[in-house]
Amino acid sequence: MFDSVIISRSLRSDGFGDALLRGFVDSMLGLKAAAVVPSFELKDWEAMVMPIRGSLLIIVMGDAECPGGTICIRPNGMEQVRIAAQEAADYSEVVQLPYVIVIDESLDWTMAVRMQRRRRAVFNKNWISGYRWLGLSFTASVERPEWGIRRLRSLGLDASYVEPRPRNNTVRSRDPVDIVDFALYCLYKALYDPMVEVGVPIVVVGRDMVVNVSGRGNFNPRPTAFLPRLSSEVPDVAVNKPLIAVHEIIRMGYEYGPVIGITREEDVDESLLAEVSNKAAVLIIGNSGSESCDSIISAVKELGIARLGRIIPTENKAIINVEQCDACGDCVRLGCNAIKMKGGYPAVIVDFCIGCGLCTATCTRNAIAMGKP
Repeated sequence: MFDSVIISRSLRSDGFGDALLRGFVDSMLGLKAAAVVPSFELKDWEAMVMPIRGSLLIIVMGDAECPGGTICIRPNGMEQVRIAAQEAADYSEVVQLPYVIVIDESLDWTMAVRMQRRRRAVFNKNWISGYRWLGLSFTASVERPEWGIRRLRSLGLDASYVEPRPRNNTVRSRDPVDIVDFALYCLYKALYDPMVEVGVPIVVVGRDMVVNVSGRGNFNPRPTAFLPRLSSEVPDVAVNKPLIAVHEIIRMGYEYGPVIGITREEDVDESLLAEVSNKAAVLIIGNSGSESCDSIISAVKELGIARLGRIIPTENKAIINVEQCDACGDCVRLGCNAIKMKGGYPAVIVDFCIGCGLCTATCTRNAIAMGKP
């Protein structure tokens, strides 16, 4: 019935920590996934910022309110649990919402969830969808949820759709050029360079590293190609524990491209870091470290670790050659406080420029150089 069944460590000694997060990740990998968790672990739900791509069933042991954006089922007895689980396996991906079954702790859920021979993770289905880190379902109307609920009710199940709760994705303060944006830009260069074959990557970031997509940078020098246009489009997954998600992707055998995790230094679990070492690229953002694209690109290509620090201001500043500029606006769309439009062309505000060079790499007209003003 399911390709992946993940049991919380709180319910079984051989279970997994962060089973809820792992269930979301396995669904993202196109698998039919089921996660079994105690009711108190639902508090972590809001840290999941990703849509489902395969089927996803969450079995909650003990009474609880279903999270927003789910099909909520409250079965009566084991036969109804079995029917609800089968519906979730067959139709959760169609409805494009997780199915949540809330059951009494005395019931034996293992009779309802059978695992097929575990298959390897499939192609990263998130990659084909812009703004994929937002956690939005493709469901543009109530038609799909209503269709799923009608099916469940026709089988005698108590089912309802729980409206999603609003999210605030802008959760971090910004420097003139944030090190996260810089890292994402360098990742873009590493992953989408036409001269480098890396396959289909999966990029996992901390939830505090994503911002609303409006007004962010343009990272697409080849607009006719299918490539991310904004820094916010580079991540596939935004969660509160990136290394857990990276570990799960590796555990499920994703082999279509590199797995990249970006995490804060204070959130690093050294034992997990050792487990994913040489199997994934990990970018660790702290107070010190390299701020060059080369170290990030090297980590991606060699599946290594890069430590990134705050971008340090330099004496060099961006200098714009108006004669070569065609006013495309790519540098302005970076959102940097040091570049504003003036007289129809971008102009550098020297007092704000820290000399990071991001705008020079973004400009495809070679109209921006670094030097002393």
